[in-house]
Amino acid sequence: MPARSARKIIFEDDLAYLPGATEREFKLSAHKTWDGYLQAMRSKLEESRAKLIREVNKEILEKHTQTSAACEATSLKQWDTALELFLQASEPFAGMVETAGAVASVDICFVMDCTGSMASLIISCREKVMRIASNLKAEMEQHSSEAVVRMSFIAYRDYTAPSEGRAGAYDVPGIDVCGFTEDIATLKGVVARQVASGGNDGPEDVCGGLREALALTWTAQKRHLFLVADAPCHGERYHDFADNYPAGDPTTPTGLVPEEQLEVLMAETGKRTQVHFMRLTKYTDKMVAVFNEHLEPRVGRGVNVVDLTSSGDALSDQFEACVTKEVSRDWVHRA
Repeated sequence: MPARSARKIIFEDDLAYLPGATEREFKLSAHKTWDGYLQAMRSKLEESRAKLIREVNKEILEKHTQTSAACEATSLKQWDTALELFLQASEPFAGMVETAGAVASVDICFVMDCTGSMASLIISCREKVMRIASNLKAEMEQHSSEAVVRMSFIAYRDYTAPSEGRAGAYDVPGIDVCGFTEDIATLKGVVARQVASGGNDGPEDVCGGLREALALTWTAQKRHLFLVADAPCHGERYHDFADNYPAGDPTTPTGLVPEEQLEVLMAETGKRTQVHFMRLTKYTDKMVAVFNEHLEPRVGRGVNVVDLTSSGDALSDQFEACVTKEVSRDWVHRA
């Protein structure tokens, strides 16, 4: 396969951030240059955003009119009419547009299993996490000079087998945490030092990773947590494998409960975080099902599952594309 030029690589990266833009469409278009095609697609995206904003402004005006009419009906003691108008005015918008000017800050946390089975992904993700941070920052700053993108990285591993009724030692080098930072160099230093180690049994210390995520200082308007794992948490209700800790998390007498941790992360009264699970194998499906069975009636939504099981050799590229897509929804539009 011939080597790609640096300009071609940049062009392909730019395509990833423009909905509907593909190299195939470029070849079919009348544009003679990459830059011309990209500019046309950017203009198309801006037109689409402007249209969405006009539609929402129109809907806001309609809601205001309904509210005013409801107040007038109330003053005339027309109770049935007032109730109907108030109900109409309180209905959620059919669509909600949020531009980057409104979404001025984003917190993104990666919680990653760094045990032995994750070795290949850890190596490739070192570079990808850095690119994600740089690209998202640049994308937001195109729309708002005051945009703030903070990123965090949490590497968790596992406990060795229990001894004398107590949890075993933690795998070296233990849990590693980079708190939220805008400094990509700081994040890079933590990610770069990760090595795959440990993993004495099938399940891993997912609860430990979530515990550290809950301890972070979440401050942004939009908040995302990406849980990257190829194995479930401890506890026989989450999987069908041999487990050194079948009762679940061994850190306290009662143990941490991962779905309850996620509830705190996701709830409006908690951290208000969007949680995405990067599905690498089928072996985590039972765990995610337990999570969502708990979360959906309590939070109104479950963990968003991003399926990467068929990505093969392109796994790290697909990982980058999916993370960028999920976060970019915040300042393009949300239906």
